[in-house]
Amino acid sequence: MKVAADLSPARHGDDVRNRWYALVVVVTAMFMALVDVFIVNIALPSIQIAFGATSEQLEWAVASYTLCYALFLIMGGRAGDHYGRKKVFLAGMLLFSIFSLACGLASSVGMLIAARAFQGVGAALMVPQVFATIQTSFDDREKPKALAIYGATVGLASILGQVLGALLMGHGRGGPEWRMLFLINVPIGIAAIAAGLVVLPVAKTNSKVGFDVGGAALLTIALVALFYPIAGLASGHVDVWKLAVPLALFPIVGALFLWHERRRVRALRNALLHPKLLTQRRFTAGLWVVFALQAALAGFLFVLTLFFQNGLGMSPSRFGLVLIAPGLGYGIASLLAPAALRKFGIRLMIVCSGLTGVGYLWLAVLPQLGGEAGSLIRVSIAPMFLIGFATGIIFTPTVGRAIGTLEPHLVGAASGVLPTVIQLANLVGVIGIGTLYFRMSTVLPDARATYSAACVLIAVLSAACTFGIAKEETAGSRP
Repeated sequence: MKVAADLSPARHGDDVRNRWYALVVVVTAMFMALVDVFIVNIALPSIQIAFGATSEQLEWAVASYTLCYALFLIMGGRAGDHYGRKKVFLAGMLLFSIFSLACGLASSVGMLIAARAFQGVGAALMVPQVFATIQTSFDDREKPKALAIYGATVGLASILGQVLGALLMGHGRGGPEWRMLFLINVPIGIAAIAAGLVVLPVAKTNSKVGFDVGGAALLTIALVALFYPIAGLASGHVDVWKLAVPLALFPIVGALFLWHERRRVRALRNALLHPKLLTQRRFTAGLWVVFALQAALAGFLFVLTLFFQNGLGMSPSRFGLVLIAPGLGYGIASLLAPAALRKFGIRLMIVCSGLTGVGYLWLAVLPQLGGEAGSLIRVSIAPMFLIGFATGIIFTPTVGRAIGTLEPHLVGAASGVLPTVIQLANLVGVIGIGTLYFRMSTVLPDARATYSAACVLIAVLSAACTFGIAKEETAGSRP
């Protein structure tokens, strides 16, 4: 009995242009979802002034979106297989757009936090459909290019989210400018829904096979137990028991979830997360590479914001321009990566993993050489471009190799697992590196010394992806 959706490349008379139009629609939605993880950071001072929000409320204005986004990604992927990717994508985009409007019109910080949470659910329904669209709409010759576009979008959204936020905010502080960060999603969302109704293909579904409700409940509890303590670390006054109890619960519920999924597979019933997915060595190695790179990048962007805006007194709009260098490097590399990897092989990825570390160490040295803020920005352009370029060379092929080798019935779950890992990396990077940054700032002499120390830690984390690249290659070489 076959319980997985038919994920073989679909033609059904669709011409080439429609396939690429469909990719543009889903990638645009993914860009919006990822940008909203980062774009709100630059508006936090204005939100605090507008609502008189506490630091804890500001943290939840960020964390409510990230948590709900991460919690429902795997379920979003499986829902696409079960109910139809087009339906789930459009429902997610509608939900995301409605609650983006609610965020923009929020009259209290509580309303903003709640709207951000539902916005995250909408994003979780949209994003997993990107992989499925690539898998079903493109053949082996076209997939590398489609995956390159995916990889470029992930990195550029992470880097350019704050750039876009700075441009939309301008020099405003405390005024209504922050609302535009959310309201801009509404017309884009309406356009994406209209285009999606026309160009997105209708694929076969598993609607006759029951949805794994028990697995969804167990997975939600497990992920809450994992993500909640991480998000809670952002507070300076954390109750140890509020961290210890969920972290102790996570492995127990996680093991129960895997046992439940194995039972469903043995009974030939539809599983939310096929246990076989976690035994795919190239896929799991790819997850480690993505986690290390994304955690390092997210932590670096957070530290960079603190150093340049708080430490050096730079305005949001001027700081946004600083991030153009890594964004440009990442975008160029993502488009060049497939051809470069074919020519130079896995050695290129290993070299680039080292170059990310070199870039961060380079940035660690620069503040110690002296100079005012303007000169420090100028000399930082080259290492930031290097970091973006090297990360882009690694990320895009890693995603393609990890997903491309999976059996078709595993792609739906994988399309939710990978973005979940990216969100976990974002949380660990921002909160882990951010917490260390604040701790170091109390013992080191000044902001420059703290920034340099943080860059050294980030260099070590980014270089750790070399282990995953080596494991990925070993897995790929086995019969």
